[in-house]
Amino acid sequence: MCLGAIYWAQLKAFYFASSRHAAAAAGFDDARIYEELRLPPDMRLIPSHLMLASRGGEPSEEWARAATKVLY
Repeated sequence: MCLGAIYWAQLKAFYFASSRHAAAAAGFDDARIYEELRLPPDMRLIPSHLMLASRGGEPSEEWARAATKVLY
């Protein structure tokens, strides 16, 4: 989610102090996340369910229309 937020925010750079391998050695292994993202949603370990599909785009549409947003 943090990496997703970085790309959504369209940052020009980000800085970190530890590799994903060091994080995994400390018990924060995110390899499963990378594996899951390669799979179709219906094959992932944690089920996901689309809800309110007819209204789900409203927040994005409102953001697109907003005149006060700041993009970098």
